[in-house]
Amino acid sequence: MQMVKSQLKSKTIWTLILSICFLLCFSPLLAQTNYKLDKITFSGNHMIKQKALSKQINEETTSKFEFWKKRDIFDSNILEQDVEILKTFYQTEGFLNVEVKSQTTINEKKETIAIEFVIVENEPIKINQIHYNIISGTPQTNVQIPEINETLKSQNRFRDNDLITAKKQFAEFLLNNGFPYQNISHDLSVNTSDRTVDVTFNIDCGGVFTFGETTITGNKRTAAFYIEKEMGFEAGDTFDKRKLERTQQQVMDLGVFQFVTVKSRADETPTDSIPMEIMVKEATRFNVKFGVGYGLEEQFRISADIQKLGFFRSIDRFDVYLKFSKLEPYQIDLKLNQPRFLGMKNKLITNAYLKKQVAPAYTIKRYGAAIKIQRHLFKDANGFSGYSYERNFLDADESILNEEDIQQITEYDKANILFGLTFDNSAPVFFPNQGFSLSAVTTLAGYGFNSDFHYYQILTEAKKYYGITENIVIAGKVKLGIMDPTRGDTFTPLEERFYAGGSNSIRGWSYGQLSPTSDSNIPIGGNSLLENSVELRFPIWKMINGVIFTDFGNVWSESYHYNLRDLRYANGVGLRIKTPIGPIRLDGAISDENKFQFFLGIGQAF
Repeated sequence: MQMVKSQLKSKTIWTLILSICFLLCFSPLLAQTNYKLDKITFSGNHMIKQKALSKQINEETTSKFEFWKKRDIFDSNILEQDVEILKTFYQTEGFLNVEVKSQTTINEKKETIAIEFVIVENEPIKINQIHYNIISGTPQTNVQIPEINETLKSQNRFRDNDLITAKKQFAEFLLNNGFPYQNISHDLSVNTSDRTVDVTFNIDCGGVFTFGETTITGNKRTAAFYIEKEMGFEAGDTFDKRKLERTQQQVMDLGVFQFVTVKSRADETPTDSIPMEIMVKEATRFNVKFGVGYGLEEQFRISADIQKLGFFRSIDRFDVYLKFSKLEPYQIDLKLNQPRFLGMKNKLITNAYLKKQVAPAYTIKRYGAAIKIQRHLFKDANGFSGYSYERNFLDADESILNEEDIQQITEYDKANILFGLTFDNSAPVFFPNQGFSLSAVTTLAGYGFNSDFHYYQILTEAKKYYGITENIVIAGKVKLGIMDPTRGDTFTPLEERFYAGGSNSIRGWSYGQLSPTSDSNIPIGGNSLLENSVELRFPIWKMINGVIFTDFGNVWSESYHYNLRDLRYANGVGLRIKTPIGPIRLDGAISDENKFQFFLGIGQAF
């Protein structure tokens, strides 16, 4: 028993000694369990940028722009994981002998920890030679594989992603040149002494195939003729994946289908000819959409959109749009949309309308009709040209109508020639964080129907979206307008002039209030317009985003008159609440006259 007790006592002493040593060595780390991360830095990373490394690790710090976010709590286990993650990442980038260590700096006063990852990259593995072992599916086939991936070349650093990308590009090349059943593998031979690797691609092409017969299914009301016209391939053509994608997009662009699928008929054994199937699901032929909303400018707003597919042709669409609001007491718009008009890229749009509009200087009733041909130019770009006729009934104060630069009649006709261009690759739809959009419209008034006004108007608007981080975006807008009377006229119509101010304009002024005024201080519009806006958009909490913005610009009476000393400014802040139909927007702005405006509505300002 004494021996047992002695042994237990000895073990207890050694356990106590080890516990004290452990506490002395690791107590700083244990004390850091509630410390927050201050910053993360990298040193020794000469070949790979810090931004790329930051994306790999789990530890994350907040930037100066994300002051509303809570800092992460330091975790030593996560730090160890991040060291291993960085090693693995470097190895996929060709640095097989990389060394990664971490160092921590503790700020006891602020209870924060700064992490530095110390990296010794060492020499990377470089590509020595690239070989292509091509196994043709048929003896007659002669396949020439191009050098697609520019980074996967001799003497370049070997990267896993370059190898994967090259294989995908080879497969894409073969799919677009008649080889849908190819198989691509690779072999690597590493020479550790001179740090090089030989890459061999084994390419089994699988034989040349052509398109077979095509069947169309799901088109209960749409004539197969219209779908066949959209097909980018015929039976006997060499198989090309790009033609399938083009066909799918063109059929979808008809606007009468919910979805379109173009695929091979899997139930049939492929020979040298692949039978194809175009599957469509038709959209509802008759559809009604209602909208109800409220904004401080339009106040209560209600609308209805009644849509009928298959009006004259089975691919035509007829719309009846009805709207009521404070600014538009009534609007009735009938529109017939006819795709593939005199060509695959053309669309004919015909519409007739009746509406009443209310502005600070006037109330106007309009009815008229327009015809427009829209043409798809290239990706994200469309052009259009058209003609419109309109009858107008203007109600305005006599003091405004007798102004020297107005002298306007109250019943008149306008006939216009229109042409323009649009481009938009911004995305995503409701909260764009990248891309650019441009619209430019020219109106030539006074051609036909004894038009009472003669003038031209050019209106251009450009928007740019740039993501600083994944969730922080800088958005900018420039809008420029010019109009000038022609053929002896001395003034332009009140309702076509430029007005600034409002929720989508310069937000320090209410709707249409930033403008040249009459003797009675009523806005009467101008012939030159300049608007600029810059917004910083950032997340706050869950579905709520914040905005800080600056708007500036003005409207001038004379044509081609832009006096930058007359620019008016407004600064403000806002909130955006995400919803499925777009953001609910609340903006507050103060002008350079120290007047405050508040706006409530749906959608971004731009």
